[in-house]
Amino acid sequence: MITLTLDVNPVPWKAGTAYRRGPRGAGIAKDAELTAYQEAVKEALRERVEAIRSCFMEPLPWSGPIVLDVWFTRRLDTYVSDSGRNVTKHRADLSNLVKAFEDACQGILFDNDNQVVMNSARIVDQSKEAEPLIQVRISRPHEGVSRA
Repeated sequence: MITLTLDVNPVPWKAGTAYRRGPRGAGIAKDAELTAYQEAVKEALRERVEAIRSCFMEPLPWSGPIVLDVWFTRRLDTYVSDSGRNVTKHRADLSNLVKAFEDACQGILFDNDNQVVMNSARIVDQSKEAEPLIQVRISRPHEGVSRA
């Protein structure tokens, strides 16, 4: 089992912006805030993993089935909108926080997020006063639990 704490403000997964390129071309541009968050998570994970690498019984990233437990503390930042109003970010739902985080962990804690066979997640706090934090624990499943 490995437990790591990251000083990163969680950002929920969200679809990017659709765009057209010519009469037949179209696509979806990845959301810039989500991309920046996932890069911050990757950087923080690499730093933590490198600092304790010698303690691991099994090198990272792990292959095979894993159990993922994650706790989110999210600060709801305030920003000025295009119309000049102060706006506080919306509360995120747990499933989108988990998806964005799992995607960022790929290649560092585990090879692919499809290896997660069991998970638990919790939003500890989500407020303007919250201290941003993500705590993650990965472990191997008990015998009898496997990828179907």
